[in-house]
Amino acid sequence: MKRHFTSIILAAALSAFAGGLGAQYLSEIAKVPFAFHAQGRMLQPGNVTVKELDGRGAYKLTDSTGSSTFWSTGIKKNADPAKPHLTFACYGRDCVLAEVSMPGQNSASAISAASIDRELSHKIGIASMISVPLR
Repeated sequence: MKRHFTSIILAAALSAFAGGLGAQYLSEIAKVPFAFHAQGRMLQPGNVTVKELDGRGAYKLTDSTGSSTFWSTGIKKNADPAKPHLTFACYGRDCVLAEVSMPGQNSASAISAASIDRELSHKIGIASMISVPLR
């Protein structure tokens, strides 16, 4: 009986481990025409690669110069799976990544208004939201 129980536990552990290895996370590219803030880093205009890391709101962003940062969120919003995009909160020429929606997913990952305010150098509020498609 003990041997049977050990076999069941081992099989469950291996299944969980193998399931994690088989997860396929997306990587997409957006052409962003302006520099922007993400997690305290400034990323440059051009092609930005967005790589999903865990399916729960963690991403790696790499700009056209090769500079990278990790971006994570705790807020989920409804999204159209057919319209993947990056959304930026901007005030003048100062922009911050506010939301990521990956293709085929019905939820987008977003940061809070307080996080946006910390990233922007003003304290007046958001002047505009800009959406850039992922391709």
